[in-house]
Amino acid sequence: MKIRNILCIFLMIVFMVISYFLLDRGVNAKTKVYVNYKDDSSVIYKVYLKNNDKYLEMNNKYNASLVNKINFDFNFKSVFSNNVNGYYKYNIEGILVAYDDDINDSLLRKKYILVKDKVDTLNKNGNSIDINSNIDIDYNKYKYELEKVSNEFDRDVNGYLELRFNILEDLNFKGMDNIKKDNKQLKVIIPLSYDSFKIIVINDNKTDSYYDFSKKQPVNYFFIILGALSLAVGISFLGLVIKNMSISYQTENEYKKILNKIINDNKDIVVKVKKFYNTKKYNLIYIYSFNELANISKKIKEPISYKEVRRNTKTIFLLVEGDNAWIYQLIREE
Repeated sequence: MKIRNILCIFLMIVFMVISYFLLDRGVNAKTKVYVNYKDDSSVIYKVYLKNNDKYLEMNNKYNASLVNKINFDFNFKSVFSNNVNGYYKYNIEGILVAYDDDINDSLLRKKYILVKDKVDTLNKNGNSIDINSNIDIDYNKYKYELEKVSNEFDRDVNGYLELRFNILEDLNFKGMDNIKKDNKQLKVIIPLSYDSFKIIVINDNKTDSYYDFSKKQPVNYFFIILGALSLAVGISFLGLVIKNMSISYQTENEYKKILNKIINDNKDIVVKVKKFYNTKKYNLIYIYSFNELANISKKIKEPISYKEVRRNTKTIFLLVEGDNAWIYQLIREE
């Protein structure tokens, strides 16, 4: 009975697990969908000299003592393969960094908000973002701020101004359930502590990439039917386990009832023992009724020894007289 129950429980679990995966696949089937995008970003700057309306072109080396201001034009454009709505936000920060000899070990980092957060919405069913932000940087202002740091620490320090053009995208693509949030950034490094300097533009944004989505598929009734059938089989095995356990409980109770009745009705002739000693030397006689064994016990005036050899399953009653041994076995019916 126990082996049968174990097998039924195993099969019940197998079919119910199969049912779960089939039903889940039928109801919640998803596929991967990719939305491609292309980023195009640039920074255009002009370096204006003191007492001069003319400006110097990009990618040159500039004499720090002659520079008045630097005009930066930050441009960012992103084009998506799917129509999209939502919003985007951008700002420009300045970070003044002062350090000794090690550029990675700063003495001071001071933050400036140069352009506050600007928010704009994407046109419904459009497929692009286009941002342009223009700003003037007073070079001598930040050079003077670095000199104040030098005076504060009472030693010469090096430093630079880092511009950060930050973009936050909150994108809701047509036909997709999930919203994508993405952060992108352009950086510019302006050295402040040298007689001459070059401006460094850092653009780590990928030009071509994609977003991946899990898109829900229509209900697949084929998998739902298979899952329901598998569930029905699993429930059938569950019912079989319950039935077997119920029968086992009934037979166990019947066995206990008979055993207790034998012991209680024959207290004067039955003795419980811990162990049966070597019975092989006796002439074993198997009896198929306890009443018959009890009659023999009364006739030869010898007690009956008993021991439950398998709990709630089998009890042996033994009567010994001379070379003979009478045995009665009470076995629970399966």
